[in-house]
Amino acid sequence: FYVEDPEQDTLLYVNEAEARISSLNIKRDGLVLTDALVDGARFKLREMASGELNVRPIVNRLTKQKGKSTFKMYIDHIHGSDLRFSYERPEYGIDYYDMDIRNVECCLEDFKVVEGAVSAEIKEMYALERSGFEIDDLRGYFNVNMGVIEFENFVARTKRSNISIPSFIIDGENWNEYKQYIDMVDMRGRVENSSLSTYDLGFFAPGVRKWDLTLSQVDGSFSGVVRDFMAYVTHAKVGNETIVEA
Repeated sequence: FYVEDPEQDTLLYVNEAEARISSLNIKRDGLVLTDALVDGARFKLREMASGELNVRPIVNRLTKQKGKSTFKMYIDHIHGSDLRFSYERPEYGIDYYDMDIRNVECCLEDFKVVEGAVSAEIKEMYALERSGFEIDDLRGYFNVNMGVIEFENFVARTKRSNISIPSFIIDGENWNEYKQYIDMVDMRGRVENSSLSTYDLGFFAPGVRKWDLTLSQVDGSFSGVVRDFMAYVTHAKVGNETIVEA
C-alpha cells in the first residue's frame, strides 16, 4: 500500500504486508493484529516547503480536537525485511539531517499504538546507513510519545563495538524541535560494560576515526544537545593493561 504526504510525495510505501486480525471490536480493544510480516517498506520523513514535517498533517487527522488521539493498535509480533527510512530537508541551508537508513531487517514484539504513544520490544535488527555505519544487531525496548523517545536495556553491536545502554532518552518538548535537533533536543543516558571502537565513533565524531583504538569495559554517562554534548567516562580499559577511572 501507498500513503502520500500533503505535497503528493511518498510518505510510506509497503511492497507487501500481511497480518492476522485477532479482534474486530475496535471501539473497545483497538485494532489487534498478530504475526505481522512487512517486506519492502519505505518511510520518507521530510520537511515540506511550509517548514512542517510531512507526517504531521496525517497525525492531526487521527487526533481529536482536544489534541489527544484515541486510536489504539496492538501487534504481538512483527517481522520486517528490506526496510528503509530516510529524512530529507529542502535544499537550502546546511543539512545536518540527511539520513538514509536502508536494508533494515527486524523482528518486533508487543508493538502498541495507544493514544498517540508508540512502543515495542526490538528482538533483533540490522541496519545500514549510507555513510557506511552498520549495525549488525540492535535489541531493546522503545517508547515514543509527544516528542520524547525513550530506550531501555538497549544493546547495539557492530563488527567492532558492543554497546550496552540501560537507559537513553531523546527529549524534545514537541516534534517541531526536531527541525533544530542539534540545538534544541536534549539527550541523556548511561553506558555500562561496553566496548567501543573509534572507527564506529568516527561516523559521529570524524576527528577520532584515525585513532585506531578500542575501549573495553566502558562505564559512563552522557547528556546535552549535539552542539553542547558532554560525556563522562567513569571506567574504561585501553588495550590489555591500561585502565582509566574517573
